Amino acid sequence: ADSLPTTIVPRKLNDVLVHTVVEAAFNKDMLFLLRVMIGPPQAMNLRNVIWHGFMTPQSEFHPVFLVSLLLVIHSLSPYLPVGFSSRVDNSQRNLVNLHARYDQPMNVNSAFPCPDTHPLLLLNLDSYTLQIIQNLIRTTAFIIPQRKDLCLDGLQSFYTYSNDSNRIELYRALTIFTPQLEHSLRRIFVVANNCMYRLLTA
Repeated sequence: ADSLPTTIVPRKLNDVLVHTVVEAAFNKDMLFLLRVMIGPPQAMNLRNVIWHGFMTPQSEFHPVFLVSLLLVIHSLSPYLPVGFSSRVDNSQRNLVNLHARYDQPMNVNSAFPCPDTHPLLLLNLDSYTLQIIQNLIRTTAFIIPQRKDLCLDGLQSFYTYSNDSNRIELYRALTIFTPQLEHSLRRIFVVANNCMYRLLTA
């Protein structure tokens, strides 16, 4: 492992998991398990199915997946050779200095700046409008039944933000709604174009 060359980090996680440098550095059994869990679409592909809205944490994401990933990641660390990070060339992408932001107690507003004049931030969601949107979520066919509770949860977070300006709730709402929006758009795309086989890759 000490003879690992300097290399450019691939852009896709699938390419990282099969890269010769990674295979030379880590335990093959651990890498195989990672490929099964977060690798290509032919495997469990947990990272994609969660982020693209195909799985909900309430009912479909079993805690054993999270525990397994944490154990595997922790088990990989002893295989890292000394100075491994210095052999990785990250020059192709702009990096964020997380240490400068999180060495001190986290301030969400400064860590993730967002213009105060953005229309989304100025929207005042009162209780009457909240009820209208809740009813829309419950009745629309745009959101499948298994995702409605999750979307209602995200809406409640946005309602909380709009009343007390807690941006953590705003970011939580966006984290929930972004993959759900993509999930719904994917469904419409594959139906409109008669390509159901593209649901996971559209």
